Amino acid sequence: MIFKLGQKISYKFVIRKITRYIEPKEFRDKDFVKIDKIKKIEFKRYRNGFIVGKRRIAKIAKYSFEDDDPNTYGTVVHNKTNFIEVYKVTYDMAHTNYVLEEDLREEQ
Repeated sequence: MIFKLGQKISYKFVIRKITRYIEPKEFRDKDFVKIDKIKKIEFKRYRNGFIVGKRRIAKIAKYSFEDDDPNTYGTVVHNKTNFIEVYKVTYDMAHTNYVLEEDLREEQ
């Protein structure tokens, strides 16, 4: 279902961005490392809000290490990022959440 700007909705799950740093030792037995950039959080009850936009956010990022020996100084290189589309939803005048389309339901 396509939701419109300003449409009243309710939701129980939100997406939060994660910041995580990569250590070279994570590449010991691997050619690359995949990092989750988001996590899904569930509320105890449904929250009401309004659609204020649509965004593309990073879901998974893939990194590689450019050096023969991960114990020495080398370079961590960003290879690829997978994006997902989410709706930006406001639940009061100052706060917003990112919500997946399948987690939204229309309010009457």
